[in-house]
Amino acid sequence: MANTPQQPRPLSHSATARALRAFIYSSGMWGAWGQMVGVGTAAFTGFALWMGASETEIASLVSVSFLTSLAQIISPALMSRFQRKKVLIFCLGCFEMLCRSSIVLIPLFLDASGRILAMGILLALGLACGQINSPVYNEWLSNTVPQEMRGRFTGRQTIANLLTGILAGYLVGLYLDLFPADQQYTGFVTVFAVAVLLGIGGYISFVRAPIRPPAIEPNAHTGNLLAPFKDRNFRTLLTFFISWHFASGIAGPFYTVFMLKTLHISYANVALLNSLLMASMVVGYRIWGNLVDRYGSKAVLQLMVPPTALVPVLWVFNSPDNYILAPVALALNGLLYAGILVSVNPLLYSLLPEGRARATYFATWSCTFQVALAGAPLLGGALAKIFSSIQFELLGFPVGNMQLIFLVSAGLLLLPTLFLRPVQDLKQTTARQLLAYVGQGNLLGYLYGTLLYGRTGNEQSRARAARHLGRSKSPMALEQLIQALEDASPEVRRQAAQGLGETRAQEAIVHLVEELADEESDIRSEAAEALGKIGDPQVIDPLLNALDDPDTRVQISAIQALSEIGGDEAGELLFWKFADQFNRATFPTLADVLGRKHDLRMVRPTLDRLDNFRSPAIRLQLLNSICRTLGAQRQFYQLVSQDPLTRAENMEELLGKTQRAFRRARILKSDTRKKIIEAQEDIRKAFDAGETDLLAQNVLHLVEFLQDNIGADTVNVLGVEVASRIGATVLAVRTFLEKLEPGKSTDIQDVYLIVCLWCIGDALESTR
Repeated sequence: MANTPQQPRPLSHSATARALRAFIYSSGMWGAWGQMVGVGTAAFTGFALWMGASETEIASLVSVSFLTSLAQIISPALMSRFQRKKVLIFCLGCFEMLCRSSIVLIPLFLDASGRILAMGILLALGLACGQINSPVYNEWLSNTVPQEMRGRFTGRQTIANLLTGILAGYLVGLYLDLFPADQQYTGFVTVFAVAVLLGIGGYISFVRAPIRPPAIEPNAHTGNLLAPFKDRNFRTLLTFFISWHFASGIAGPFYTVFMLKTLHISYANVALLNSLLMASMVVGYRIWGNLVDRYGSKAVLQLMVPPTALVPVLWVFNSPDNYILAPVALALNGLLYAGILVSVNPLLYSLLPEGRARATYFATWSCTFQVALAGAPLLGGALAKIFSSIQFELLGFPVGNMQLIFLVSAGLLLLPTLFLRPVQDLKQTTARQLLAYVGQGNLLGYLYGTLLYGRTGNEQSRARAARHLGRSKSPMALEQLIQALEDASPEVRRQAAQGLGETRAQEAIVHLVEELADEESDIRSEAAEALGKIGDPQVIDPLLNALDDPDTRVQISAIQALSEIGGDEAGELLFWKFADQFNRATFPTLADVLGRKHDLRMVRPTLDRLDNFRSPAIRLQLLNSICRTLGAQRQFYQLVSQDPLTRAENMEELLGKTQRAFRRARILKSDTRKKIIEAQEDIRKAFDAGETDLLAQNVLHLVEFLQDNIGADTVNVLGVEVASRIGATVLAVRTFLEKLEPGKSTDIQDVYLIVCLWCIGDALESTR
């Protein structure tokens, strides 16, 4: 027990929120600073070229940025000696920013021969201070960010970094383009001066944040950077990450050089292209962050890593007069890069032990892979010299040393997939399963909905966002919709419940059943409908219980939900509810759903209850349900919805179709068919003359004749299904006319009777 880490008191929700907000503010300011003067940016590379640096020297400067990670070796021991760690971090951070920005002053003190060396020294000093801070920063970050939202927070933090970087990078590009070649130094000085203020501002925001300290271990030993290598999972993940970074790092330093020196793109356009890269990363983080939290990191990595080999290849096919593939390569790289980075961090965090050993793990991780990566730009620089004399054309595009380096990088990027296989992930989702998840629904609709939902506090906007999330039918929207069930807005809750039904995800069932059972919930009706859309058999019992709910709306929604589930069990339950006890409020809905199921048993009870309803609209609904049951589909509804003249034309056409159906019905005896055709002609004449009562008498005469003259042998030939349909239609006509009061005939009656006749003819047609 003596060596058990003493867990510090966790931060409150309020303090955690403030800390996360401070991290995001810091990331935003560092993103702007990084795109202004960071290693590899247009301003940094342009300044190095302005001072006379070659491609190899620029690659060496990039290598220096990796080698300074060795400073992390002293980080755990150094930090353990200081009680006021925030003060130390702030001082080191300010020194980092001053050193890295002071490279712009080198031309004032040194001639050309010593400038690149001095630039490397100042860069190394500044980066070393940043590397000392890095493990502690990452440790505090991992201790503060709740485990269940690490993927999403990493995405949000990086988005803040990218958005400010996009703006700052583009403004810097526009600003530098204002200066002619002989005055560019003035532009560089201004940019580096503003950048140092932003960098220091990021550290101010960080040190003001409430930070949860690590667990206190009485006998903890810090600084043993070899200890993490005993962890097999740690070694495996580190090997994969090094292999991927090394392969991409060979070409990494040369993309900006290639744009500025070979493609002759202006600073502003280089910044614009880099903005495209970062914008695609923003989109990528929005997508992949949620996927990682839900489905795990390994599946995302399996999808993201192989296509990265295509990115360097796309750079080969560009020339000064045609570089259309450059923005394509940058956009693709942004999407893939975001997916890889947001996946690796949660995997690393899951490996970390509690206590101060976390800082050691972070130091070992960063030191090892950055030292290994220092060789990538050095190899790229060596290849630039080796390939310097090679020039040829490939598919009409000039190929030199830069393009050959890109092809080497592409070949090596095929290897990390092999190192990914043994990487362990607690979530066992496969890449194929993840592809199926992503492929479901409307991805653009999901992205729009999730972006809108997370960015607005307006009630109507959030409801609209929830609606878009539901309509996207994407399983990725599930978590946000479940959270929205507890929104303060009733409209947002309603849209969330309906959206969960659209996703048809089984994970939503338990939450919707809880809402349905909660007597205080105001979305019980929507929850019932959503359960019906999901259609899982396990929701039948909760919906069956809802049929007796005191709230009529809930009953109606439960009826509609059971009808959507389908199957014999649901059908029998609905008919039992329909026939057991008359309920004026639910009867029309039950008749409607049974009509859609073509349950012929509902015909007589519906007609018997027709007089219980005075509303013309409800009576029309019930007659429409009967006609749909008999197989009329939308015939009745379409006719009653038309104006009188159009309706008359279509009814006459329907009578003609019915006559032709009877003439072709060879299953009937010839004398029977002849008399039916004569009766059909009488019906047509009555319709032409507008004699509604006479039309009703002729229809009744025809169906009675059918009932009396279709014998058992004809029924056997027709088959049970067709014979039942004809019998139910005859019953529908006779029962309707028996209940019809003299002098109460209407146009709707004519529509109903003619549609019923068409149903008989259509049934006979089906036997041909």
